[in-house]
Amino acid sequence: MFNLVELKSNKAVTTSTKVAKYFKKEHLEVISEIENLDCSETFRNENFFKHTEKDNIYFTMTKDGFTFLVMGYTGKKASKFKEEYIKAFNRMEFLLYDKNTIRYKEVRSSDKAIQKTEMDKMKSSISNITPKMYMKANTIADKAVSIKFGYPKMIRKKEMTSDMLVERGNILSNITSLMIAQSLGVVIDSISNVIYNNIQPQLKSK
Repeated sequence: MFNLVELKSNKAVTTSTKVAKYFKKEHLEVISEIENLDCSETFRNENFFKHTEKDNIYFTMTKDGFTFLVMGYTGKKASKFKEEYIKAFNRMEFLLYDKNTIRYKEVRSSDKAIQKTEMDKMKSSISNITPKMYMKANTIADKAVSIKFGYPKMIRKKEMTSDMLVERGNILSNITSLMIAQSLGVVIDSISNVIYNNIQPQLKSK
């Protein structure tokens, strides 16, 4: 659900194309709904932004614009979709706030150092290492920390909060140790499963 909302010009926004796809509507129908909203021009100008790309028109909209647009959408499915969208907006807005804190800048710098250390550790310990192995370690870390924080789909590192980045460093260290052990002949069925199984007790205790 996280990719429903993105940051543009320091604002959390979604697009008319995403709304149409998610709510299973024709995009032209959503465009028409936006253009015919019974709202003030001030509200419209602050919350809806029209774009033209390769002769195609679409809108970006803020959380307030989205809420105004979909308040008339009814039914159980529509209600569930609205809840998921609002969660995505709230999370993106928190990320925007978090990125402007001193702590985030410190954690981001620390995360870069940890990742370099772990990649260097792999390089010096695993013979015939390939770029794919570095990518595998980082992808597993991203997936594991996303799951731990309640997001079923993987969140990219640049979209993680400071708390997520701290946990990512711990998980990445465990992953690289397991990959090095595996390269030395230790039998490990699945590094991904080991990591995910280790975070399950923590999830249940929340």
